Amino acid sequence: MKTIAADLLAQYEEAAVLAAGLTAEQWQAPTPFYGWSSWDEIAHLCFFDEAGLLAVRDEEAFRHEAAAVITQMLQGTEISSMARQRYGHLSGSELLEYWRPRFADLVAGLAVLEPKARLPWYGPPMSARSFATAR
Repeated sequence: MKTIAADLLAQYEEAAVLAAGLTAEQWQAPTPFYGWSSWDEIAHLCFFDEAGLLAVRDEEAFRHEAAAVITQMLQGTEISSMARQRYGHLSGSELLEYWRPRFADLVAGLAVLEPKARLPWYGPPMSARSFATAR
């Protein structure tokens, strides 16, 4: 897992470096990905990295949070709306600084797990290896 985690951290850092170079206007400009802005994309990653950190650290807290997310989805709320609600008070650069320690903590938590350790998720549980490669 240490190698997979190191690769994941390198990918996160690469994305963070690219995002750090964005202007305020670029943070809000639509991208080819469903018209989401870079802000939306980083907020989405942050949202699920926080969920992943809960899955690694506190399975019961994750299950509680996941149930709330699923309930909102069943009521028609999109994940992107939930992320905007959670982080909407942050500018792009503030969101980036908020996200960085969270992805670092997630990677550190994954690095010490056995590759076949099971983590709860929104569908069936995932192995730590599968979870890390999916991130």
